[in-house]
Amino acid sequence: MLTSIKKSLKVRRESKVCSRLSSVSTFGGGTPSTSIRAIGRISHILELMDDDLAIVLSFIDPLTRAKLRLVCKRWNRQLSNKRHWVLNDFSGIYKRTTPKVINVVSTFISEQLALVNLCSCFQLYDDDILTLVSNCTNIASLGLSNCWKLTDRGLSYVAQSLLQLQALDISYCGQMTGSGFADHRWSAMRRVDLTYCKQVGDEQLEKLLSRTTDIDELRLRRCTRITDFGIFLVVRYCRYLQSLDLSDCDQIPDKCLKWIAGSCFNLIHLNLTFCTRLTNGGLYNLSLGAQQFESMNLSYCSHLTDAAIMFFGDHAKSFRRISFRRCPKMTDKVVLFLSRSSPLLEHLDLTGCPNISKGSVAFIHSTIGAHVRVLVDAPIPQLNRTKPIATEAPIEEVFTSVPRSMRSPKVAPAAGKHKRRGSRDRGSHKKSAAAGSSK
Repeated sequence: MLTSIKKSLKVRRESKVCSRLSSVSTFGGGTPSTSIRAIGRISHILELMDDDLAIVLSFIDPLTRAKLRLVCKRWNRQLSNKRHWVLNDFSGIYKRTTPKVINVVSTFISEQLALVNLCSCFQLYDDDILTLVSNCTNIASLGLSNCWKLTDRGLSYVAQSLLQLQALDISYCGQMTGSGFADHRWSAMRRVDLTYCKQVGDEQLEKLLSRTTDIDELRLRRCTRITDFGIFLVVRYCRYLQSLDLSDCDQIPDKCLKWIAGSCFNLIHLNLTFCTRLTNGGLYNLSLGAQQFESMNLSYCSHLTDAAIMFFGDHAKSFRRISFRRCPKMTDKVVLFLSRSSPLLEHLDLTGCPNISKGSVAFIHSTIGAHVRVLVDAPIPQLNRTKPIATEAPIEEVFTSVPRSMRSPKVAPAAGKHKRRGSRDRGSHKKSAAAGSSK
């Protein structure tokens, strides 16, 4: 890894030196070749310039980065710079991220910390979050995804302490009910991720959105307690929303799309995967809005047909990514419509659509370009019927001891055969009786 970094740094330094020395040589001075060879000779990491050393240190996790301050005075001075502690990702060392680590790092960094990712740090509790937000009050982005030991008490600490918070990720925190959103002071909030927060309902969602009206990205995937009233709260408060994820919210009816069309005019990304109650009527209401959608995911919406996309008409020219995965009613008409109406299309998912032919896929490649990625089902290989078909063997042939209840019933012999065998038995019995009387 260090060798590759040296090569990349060497190329960058040579390009910079060439540009500088070329400007000097125009005025009659400098020897570019000698300078480039001198700079390319790096045998130790301490020979790097401060800017190059900063690039190397950016690849190191925060825990190791803090220990490197003990190497020498130069590294101590370098790592005391604020730019090294703007982004701190603990997700790669989640097994080693203990309460002690959070206490040491937060005390050392203090107000310099701006972006923190604690994804999957399962050893953290609410009191550890209190230590973090008390020492580092300038955090702008906080990721607590899959920290399943955190509760609403830890969420309330974040809501009361971090006034400059702009992005919050509490996805897969199953113990949070959302009561910690009460009396929060996140006036600058832009992005919220509530994926798989199954205990958050409409009441808690209103506490969050009523004071964060500038949100532009909201993820509500698998929030099963949020109903159509919760979607009404979203379109009421989030007027500047650009990305909305409602996947796995199967309780959303068509009227919710009508509310979205009449309110969120900046919306460009919409995910409606597994919204099984949606029909063509809901997509028609959505097409009446002024939104210029770039990506739309309608996977597993089995009630939709070709007309659901044809309703958009001229608004379809902004489509870049569309998914109709497992929409069995889609046919070649939707592919022909997109090939003529969506010149910016880059990705089209038609997996699980049995009515899509190869000719329509070739037509979209010839119309828009070969760069369009179209996903379809692979052809089913034909079975070779010449080979013998396997049959089920009786269980007595596989196992030596079989319970009586699992034994296969014995087939009774034919009637004629039974008579012949019975008559043969009676004849032999008479012969044995005559031989006994003669004796």
